[in-house]
Amino acid sequence: MDFIKQAFNVKHEFWRYLVGSLIIAIFAIVGQFPFAIAAMFKYVANGGSINDMDEQALMSVLEPNLNLFLLLLSFAFGFIGLIIAVKYLHGQTIQSVTTARKK
Repeated sequence: MDFIKQAFNVKHEFWRYLVGSLIIAIFAIVGQFPFAIAAMFKYVANGGSINDMDEQALMSVLEPNLNLFLLLLSFAFGFIGLIIAVKYLHGQTIQSVTTARKK
């Protein structure tokens, strides 16, 4: 079966794409909370004020590896949201979304 043709064998109404996009966005936003909380807590613990915080201070308050991990965490949460949307809203597997091959 052709890759494009297999999209029409599953649930593909427009509202499913809207709800799926909302689910993915919510999961990605929830994934940003650990970074925001950790950075703000550390900034305030170092004597700063949340009102004075800018992007440079936000990115430099944590060590670089922890900063990278917490920033990438939102993408992992977004991917979990994508899996949920594809599996439960569209009734597809991740394999059928990525390829038309058997393996």
